[in-house]
Amino acid sequence: RQRQMCKETGALLEELLLAEMDDISFYRALLFAMTEADLRNAFFEILTDKQNHAVALSHLYAKYFG
Repeated sequence: RQRQMCKETGALLEELLLAEMDDISFYRALLFAMTEADLRNAFFEILTDKQNHAVALSHLYAKYFG
């Protein structure tokens, strides 16, 4: 049972990491398309949050499943 939970947790971490990476690509494209400074700043903050999430998830995955 515990092995199955670990497998499911690893798969979930991988899925979340891939989703964050997709979000990073999306927000990066929006950031580069923006001409207004206020909007660029908002998308930059979102983008950096997504990058931080991806780093944290990557660390957890590497530490426990790598």
